[in-house]
Amino acid sequence: MFRDRSLAFKQSFYILACVIIIFAVIFSFMAWQIWKVMVNGIEASAMNAAKAAANQLDQSFLVAQRTAGQMALMMENESMNEQQIKVMLQTTVKSLKRELPSVYGGSISFVPNGFKSSRRYFMLYCGYDENRQLQLRQAGSDKYQYFFQKWFTLPQNLDRSVWTEPYFDDGCGNTLMTTYSVPFYRRINGKKCFMGVVTIDMSLSWLRKLINSIKLHEDGYAFLLSKFGRVVSHPDPGLVMNASIFSIAEEKNDRELREVGRRMISGDSGYVDFKHSKIYAGKCLMFYTPLRSNDWVVGIVFPNDHLFAKINNIELRTSGIAAAGLILLLGVVIAVSKRVTVPLRRLTEATAEIGNGKFSIKLPEIKSSDEIGTLNRAFSSMQKALRNYISALKETTAAKEKIESELHIAREIQMGILPQIRPPFPHCSEFSLFAELIPARAVGGDLYDFFYLDKDHLCFVIGDVSGKGVPASLFMAITQTLHRTIAALDKSTGEMASEVNSSLARNNETMMFVTYFIAVLNVRTGEIEYTNAGHNPPYLVRDSQETELLNTLHGPPLGISDTQYGTSRLTLDSGDSLLLYTDGVTEAMNADLAEFGTDRLEFIIESSLSQLDIRNLVAKVVSTVKEFAGCAEQSDDITVMALHYNGDQSGM
Repeated sequence: MFRDRSLAFKQSFYILACVIIIFAVIFSFMAWQIWKVMVNGIEASAMNAAKAAANQLDQSFLVAQRTAGQMALMMENESMNEQQIKVMLQTTVKSLKRELPSVYGGSISFVPNGFKSSRRYFMLYCGYDENRQLQLRQAGSDKYQYFFQKWFTLPQNLDRSVWTEPYFDDGCGNTLMTTYSVPFYRRINGKKCFMGVVTIDMSLSWLRKLINSIKLHEDGYAFLLSKFGRVVSHPDPGLVMNASIFSIAEEKNDRELREVGRRMISGDSGYVDFKHSKIYAGKCLMFYTPLRSNDWVVGIVFPNDHLFAKINNIELRTSGIAAAGLILLLGVVIAVSKRVTVPLRRLTEATAEIGNGKFSIKLPEIKSSDEIGTLNRAFSSMQKALRNYISALKETTAAKEKIESELHIAREIQMGILPQIRPPFPHCSEFSLFAELIPARAVGGDLYDFFYLDKDHLCFVIGDVSGKGVPASLFMAITQTLHRTIAALDKSTGEMASEVNSSLARNNETMMFVTYFIAVLNVRTGEIEYTNAGHNPPYLVRDSQETELLNTLHGPPLGISDTQYGTSRLTLDSGDSLLLYTDGVTEAMNADLAEFGTDRLEFIIESSLSQLDIRNLVAKVVSTVKEFAGCAEQSDDITVMALHYNGDQSGM
């Protein structure tokens, strides 16, 4: 019992306890006051810096928006010839560049044959070259079909002005940029018709310079995210355009960062105190605020180690003084400490065994109600908690393995939906057909299909669902099932596409869509009827070694709106071939963020004309894309299909 202890023990105990309490109160009060003053100042300055940077960026974006909107109004309300459009575009870009150094260029683009019925392409691009000279040129061509670019299709499909996600423009600007696209319309026969897009391009290099110029303390840094969380600017160049705040959170398994990312892209502003940051390997503060113009996010990060260095120094000095005083008291408590350490030593030995995995070891019996007894009970509780934790960990591991197994099964099911015969229809001498699909994740959103409508008519399909992963795979499976159900010989491909679209668009609250190409081949005559719903144009390779791009577009991707699709026809001669693909081929990127592009694909086709074998052609396209991407992560599903027509071999 404590009351049975000696007077010396009680005196030593009370003195030491009082000194420790006094020192603890003083240290706590000083640390709290200093911490409060510093944090308040840091919060105010950091948030002001973030808002100032956001305002500066907003001003630039808003000026660009206003200018693009004015040009769109002029295109709608005034009938201008080509020379007048050139003068207006040059004057506007030159004036805007003087006001905004971040402006890279601008363009005015018409829909195919929209400017003149005799001109398929009309795209004027005005920008500054490497010598900072203003250049104006016609950019549209068969190699750069601008009306398939996202900066053109997004405002067309959404029917409103949009800021694009950051991208590398290898058609006109040849640099990392973001584009503000404004659609313009004209009334034709009393109906409002979409005619084209006015754009203003903003250079991302200027945005990074502005963000990187923000410095608070030695170890702090600023960063910029797009409205979907993609990293636009960051001190680590490896993250720029290669990662998002969500991919970083997934990689680090950081739930707190994932939740902060959701708040950031939702338009909130504020700060978060990371107590155990897996990103910075320690504690840190992060401040963030959105841009009003395009919903991007500016953020600033400070490591606590640097922020609280002064506090630590003060505490260290004070601790030294306190240590000197405690040493004087040490002699008084040594005698009694030996008796106190006996149960502690026993408890230490027991806990060491627990640390080695012996969770059922018996702890020493300590019946006292002092701190040692409390500690003993705490270790006993910890021992029980560890046993429960190990049991829960085993259950969690089993659940994770189950999820991975289910994803593997889902992949097998999805791949099982696709035709599995390789090569398909081996007994059909009229044609050869081969296809390959490589998902970017465990499951993907690309699809292909081929089946006979009757003995003379072969239907073949290729498509690309927006997005990746499980949602895209479900949408893909629905699409695959629909066209199998709807396809019939008495329907045109346009009617089939329209029926599939009607089913997909109905109650499509997620606004997912699928680019879609469907064709029916008469294996006897070589006649093909086809419909293209927003898909990449296929290549027609004639036996005469000529290559033709089937760039007729019959409507937007399926699932967006209730649309009736048209039909086109062509005839294959013996020896002709078709190559179909998804944008996972042409938009595959390497570690330098360069895209594979259509030029490389056309080179593969042309270099294989003399010895065309569709299976080898498909394999060559896939292997060349993988070789080009190198160590870069596959960004999208890759699908390639090739068909070679041999002609009617029946002698009829």
